[in-house]
Amino acid sequence: MKRKNKPPNPLTAAILLLPAFLYRAGFIVFRLLTRSRKADHPVVSIGNIAAGGTGKTPAVINLIELVKDRRNAAVLTRGYGRRTKGIHIASADDRAADIGDEAVMIKRRYPSVNIVIGSDRLESARTAVGMGCDMLILDDGFQSFELKRDLDIVMIDSTFPLAGGMLLPAGRLREPMSSLKRADGIILHRYKLGRQDMLDGLKDRIRSINPHIRIFHSNEEIDCFVSLETGRMEDSSYFANKEIICFSGIGNPAGFYYLLNKSNAVIIDKIEKRDHYSWNEEDLASITKSVSASGASAVTTEKDAARIDIKLRDAWEMRIKIQIEQEEEFKDFINEKVF
Repeated sequence: MKRKNKPPNPLTAAILLLPAFLYRAGFIVFRLLTRSRKADHPVVSIGNIAAGGTGKTPAVINLIELVKDRRNAAVLTRGYGRRTKGIHIASADDRAADIGDEAVMIKRRYPSVNIVIGSDRLESARTAVGMGCDMLILDDGFQSFELKRDLDIVMIDSTFPLAGGMLLPAGRLREPMSSLKRADGIILHRYKLGRQDMLDGLKDRIRSINPHIRIFHSNEEIDCFVSLETGRMEDSSYFANKEIICFSGIGNPAGFYYLLNKSNAVIIDKIEKRDHYSWNEEDLASITKSVSASGASAVTTEKDAARIDIKLRDAWEMRIKIQIEQEEEFKDFINEKVF
């Protein structure tokens, strides 16, 4: 399947212009009616201005790694698609259906980090502070205004940086580019995969909107592979020259395939579903059947693995890590506001 990262055709876009205008008007009203309050501890938001996969959750994990030895940070997330209501504190026993796949993904990486799930960010913040947390990380927080932030960081996908250039539902932008005047920093994610001439023009445009903004570049690398059957971990070269079947339900699978190809894995089939797809028994039985018939292994993303609650024979999750090209500058950028 091809990546669907392209603007809608002109006729579709024209039809959707009115809903896009109404979406924008509703967002402006929501922002004007929302009162922002200051927390007692540093608040850092990792968000975006486009719907779909831009690397927010790996960036949250990167931020946890940077501060975990000096701060008792809590992650505040809405828990997309969760069944639980109100404020919920993530536990090791929670499933993606209960708290959302991003929360499960982070909890598996950092069992000791408090993850507070709730649609009311202010109430979530109060809960986290009451638990003794002294830093708050807002997952997908750029369009939330209940809490004032010490740092607003926006992720932009370098492979599709303007997200079609149109607001939802005509395009994928949640807000116009002018909203970046609120941001403190931009991370152009998957930077090596983007067209450099387009990215240079984008950086000029961003700086014309916000001359004081800090712009960083990030890329993904394979951290390790983890067996969905036994939990065994293998290094990033494990699938070199081996046949694999990829399956994923994420916003942007292009980076997933790129990393596997870079590791010299031999991709013989790709199974793609919509973002946040819930893999059912029939799906997983079909994947297992394909694995048995082909002799290949199945590989999925860490985010997808968070939505799989059964052991799956000869199936693996690929864990990734973000590398900030200007690593020391980024650490200083965080340290200035957090420590």
